[in-house]
Amino acid sequence: MKNLIIFEYFSSKSNLDNIQNRKIFKEGFNIVSSIAKSLSENKERKIIVLLNSGLQTKSLSNVFYLETNLKQNWIWHLKKFNPENTEIILVAPEQLQINQKIFRILVKMRFKILCSSFKIIKTFSSKLLTYKTLQNIKIPCIETNHNPYNLKDRSQLVVMKPEYGAGSQDIRIIPKKKLLDISFSDKSYVYQPYIQGQAGSINLLCFNGKGMVIGLNKHIVENNGKSVKQIGSIIGGLESYREELITISKKICRNFPELFGFIGIDIIEDNGTWKIMEINSRFTSTLCGLQKSYGKLIPSLIRKFYLSTPQVFKKKLDFTKETKIFF
Repeated sequence: MKNLIIFEYFSSKSNLDNIQNRKIFKEGFNIVSSIAKSLSENKERKIIVLLNSGLQTKSLSNVFYLETNLKQNWIWHLKKFNPENTEIILVAPEQLQINQKIFRILVKMRFKILCSSFKIIKTFSSKLLTYKTLQNIKIPCIETNHNPYNLKDRSQLVVMKPEYGAGSQDIRIIPKKKLLDISFSDKSYVYQPYIQGQAGSINLLCFNGKGMVIGLNKHIVENNGKSVKQIGSIIGGLESYREELITISKKICRNFPELFGFIGIDIIEDNGTWKIMEINSRFTSTLCGLQKSYGKLIPSLIRKFYLSTPQVFKKKLDFTKETKIFF
């Protein structure tokens, strides 16, 4: 029997004391728990989860946990597996390019990673490169620049965020008149025009240039005038825009055939036009609420995609209700 290892970066860390942002850690733990639950009802693979020894989770059939600690980190565990008989689902953040670094390590260890290509990961980890790539193929997206004075948009407010950041990490709203107080020599940040429209996400299962929409969600956002933070999602909250958002998703899948598996596309409405903010080529937190809004077919689709031959299914999901989840 082949092994399938679920490797989520934060919940598998050997020392949880080093995790500064507890919110991101909680999100990671919830994601890995949801993936494990979706894959548990199978007999084709042995499902293994890398998890810190200080964490407790519910027992699941056919799911085995490998505990990480200060003496036995994730690399120590992975060295004990035969790469020819083991595949890995990787969920790692874009911040500090952690996802790219871990991807390289796993490839060097000769494991097969069930995710998008390294080219895709590298492109969409960077907010600036995402903008330039989408702009070149004329897909509506949020203007992004290392220098706010180079933005064509004449908005009086500017959004400042890390170029490589996970979630709504360190996003600030700055009046243009206060930009003189900021040094633009720090290229780790990018700037975007401030947009007041509703924001949300599209969840997809992608393979070979095709995709199946499995969730259309509305962001729950906190905005105090100085910073913006996503604190949750209304799963199914953008169902009324289904046709428009399916059109966007088809364009993304067609133009980026190396996208693989669960994908999250963050979007925002700008004067009646949906624009892309980010493309997350990995599992996102909205996974945790999809079943309650779209039914039991969700875990079945995920299980079949990752445990059998990957394919985009044509089954129609039955949207039943909106579900609020908080991170």
